[in-house]
Amino acid sequence: MENKKDSAKDPRRVIARVEAKRQAKAKQEEKKRRMLTIYGAAGFALLVAVIVLIVVLSSGGNKTPEPVDPAGPVVTDTVTTEPTGDEQQPTPTPTAEPEAQPEVYLPIVTKGPTTGKRIAITIQKAHDANTLNEIMTLAETSKASLTLFVTGTAVVQTDELRVALRRANDLNFELENFTYDNYKLYSLSAEDMAFQIFQTQKAVNLALGVDYEMHFLRIYEGMAENDLRTHQYLVQLGNYKGIASFTVDGSEKAQTVKKLKSGLKSGNIYAFDSTADSVAKLKEFIPYAVSQGYQLVTLNDLLGYEKNEVAALEGDAMDELIPEPLPYVYKNYVMLGGKERTRGYAVLLLQQRLIDLGYLAAEAKADGFYGPNTKLAVQLFQQQMGLATDGLAGVKTQEMLFSDAAEPNRGTRVAGKS
Repeated sequence: MENKKDSAKDPRRVIARVEAKRQAKAKQEEKKRRMLTIYGAAGFALLVAVIVLIVVLSSGGNKTPEPVDPAGPVVTDTVTTEPTGDEQQPTPTPTAEPEAQPEVYLPIVTKGPTTGKRIAITIQKAHDANTLNEIMTLAETSKASLTLFVTGTAVVQTDELRVALRRANDLNFELENFTYDNYKLYSLSAEDMAFQIFQTQKAVNLALGVDYEMHFLRIYEGMAENDLRTHQYLVQLGNYKGIASFTVDGSEKAQTVKKLKSGLKSGNIYAFDSTADSVAKLKEFIPYAVSQGYQLVTLNDLLGYEKNEVAALEGDAMDELIPEPLPYVYKNYVMLGGKERTRGYAVLLLQQRLIDLGYLAAEAKADGFYGPNTKLAVQLFQQQMGLATDGLAGVKTQEMLFSDAAEPNRGTRVAGKS
């Protein structure tokens, strides 16, 4: 029979007993770690719950959070209150308002880059197909590219003109917008202003049979090129790059061929009406410019833009709905009545306010033109409100005029009333 004492000293059994104890100890330690993990997690969750409860209570109880607009709010102008002494005054929180037009101006283009011998010749009032074809033949012969500013109503009414515009497109000439009736946009309602701009887009689409997105608008006789409402609508449409003015009006009677030649400079943008007189001038001026090493390019090319976008036309061109203008925004007041801003929709609103307050005669028409009667009405308002009486509607005058503090006319004198 085996001796128990000897078997206890057997190395294999000793190793087995040690290993069994090690495993038992390891199990106990693993159990302790699990318990610590469970208790730790529970403690952390409890701490988070306490913090959340404190935050909710401090914010005024169980408030339902406002939905967040992923595009972000439209922020109005804010006024920061100046601190007095050591006291820190709060800054008002910007408030959201309904979606509206961006208060932004597109570029007003009068000239292109002066590097390189490149000019742009633009033809406006292109309503006569025969004259336009004659000009295009002249340009094609001289390897010149033209930019045509189209009046929409002529395109809709004249088959020959639509054919001529298709020819212009085939020649890679550029077609741009000269409004539908060549009208004063700033004096119109928002809907009529949108019609004048977008209806020409539709007329060009009708002529070409494609969706042709134009890049530039030229305004009636250059009037109110800096009218904010017009700029806002063009920005809303998305495809416009700017208002296209010009460097030289080639159609002026005083602008002789001799003057055109002597004033030839890189970057110049020329405007010619589609008339017999313009044809006569262009017959001399275009070959001369080419002989002097000038390239005659489109407005897009001169200014570094891609060609006007073209896409397939869906449905009848004239059935397309005219995008409704977003609400007009004018908060950053600019000087009205000075040299640059005598016409504009902002002037029209100014006149209407002066009529409402009795400084401008009730029978006066708010037409958007800052004439003598408007200037006098502004002076009367400035005098009553204790402002400098220069007759110009600067920032302070407009801020006061459109505020609740504006007082009705208490005097006997009214502008525009004999």
